[in-house]
Amino acid sequence: MDKGATLKRKWIEQLPNQLTILRIILTPVFLLCLFSEGFVPKVLAAAIFLVASATDAYDGYIARKYQVVSSWGKFLDPLADKILVLSAFAGIWYMGLFPLWMLLLIVLRDVSITGLRMFMRSRQTSLETSYFAKSKTAVQMVAIYLILTFFIVREWSVFSGVHGQLLSIEAHGGIWILILLVTLLTVASGLHYFYVNRSTIRRLLLSDS
Repeated sequence: MDKGATLKRKWIEQLPNQLTILRIILTPVFLLCLFSEGFVPKVLAAAIFLVASATDAYDGYIARKYQVVSSWGKFLDPLADKILVLSAFAGIWYMGLFPLWMLLLIVLRDVSITGLRMFMRSRQTSLETSYFAKSKTAVQMVAIYLILTFFIVREWSVFSGVHGQLLSIEAHGGIWILILLVTLLTVASGLHYFYVNRSTIRRLLLSDS
C-alpha cells in the first residue's frame, strides 16, 4: 500500500469519530441560535440541527462501509446523539412548550440506558439493540425538526407582518401532543430495551452478588 493510500485509510478510520465530535461541538452552537430572537437565528438553529443529525447517519455509514468501527466510536456515537437530542428537548421545554415531567421521563430513559451500557462495557458484555430502540432516536429527531420548522414559520409570520401570535397559540397544543407521543415512545423503547436484555442483565447482577 503506497503512502497516499495509507493516509487515506487513516483519514477514513478517523472520520466517523471526528463527525461524532463535531456533533457534540455543534450542540451549544445550536442552543445559542435556538435561544436567539429573530427569523435568521431560528433558521440557523434548524440548519445546524439538520447538519448535526446528518453526521449521525453519515459516520455510521462510513464506519460500516469501510469496517472502521471502534470501541471508542461505539461508546461516543450514542452519547453524542443523546447530548444533541436531550439538549434540544431541554431548550424547547425551557421555552414553556411542554411540561417538565415529559422532559424528565425522556432524560431518565436515555440516562438509564447509557448507564446500563457503561455497566455492560465494564463487564466486557454488549447489549442487544432492537429496531424499536433505534427508531426512537429517529422519531425524536424528526419531532424536534418539526418544532424547529414551526419556530421558523412563527418568526417569519412576525417578520412579514402576519399575526404570528395567533399561530403561536394554535401551535402550542400541537407541540404538547407531539412531545407526549415522543415521551410515550421513548419510555416504551426503554422498557423494551431492558426486556430484550433481561437475561444478560440478570446474569451479570447475579454474578456481582
